Amino acid sequence: MARRPIGVKTTLLAAAALLALTLSSCGDEDPTTMADDAPAATLSLADLDGRVFASVRVDGHELVDDTRIRLGFKGEELSADAGCNHLFGTVAVDDDTLIASDMGGTEMGCPDGRNEQDAWVTEFLGSGPAAVLDGDTLTLTQGDVVIEMVEQDVPDAPTGDPDQPTSN
Repeated sequence: MARRPIGVKTTLLAAAALLALTLSSCGDEDPTTMADDAPAATLSLADLDGRVFASVRVDGHELVDDTRIRLGFKGEELSADAGCNHLFGTVAVDDDTLIASDMGGTEMGCPDGRNEQDAWVTEFLGSGPAAVLDGDTLTLTQGDVVIEMVEQDVPDAPTGDPDQPTSN
């Protein structure tokens, strides 16, 4: 059996204690925090109800000049405008995915690719894009396409005497 000087054993024990202390101080200061953390809030129809959003940025698809996409939410009803026809359908949110279905719209003929843009928006909304709401910004993502939208102020319906004509 080999003999070691007395100081080596003490040095090894001190190093092991220092390593254990260092490792125990790594990580979360409150070990219960991770277990108690609430999952990230998921999007619901209630978050969108009564709100209107308009596109401020579209990546992955070029919109027709001087157009933007507008989406309005009222309960399970979705309305959309992409520069030509008024589009409408039903909407649901499932696991942060926007699901538009039963889409229809007016049938005006519009020039300069606006009809095709309506069709593209209808297809995009029906494809189940991921939806993230951060304050007043709604971001829809499907594949390489990202549509960033901001909430629009929509004036309340005019009040007044319903028997009096309104002027424009």
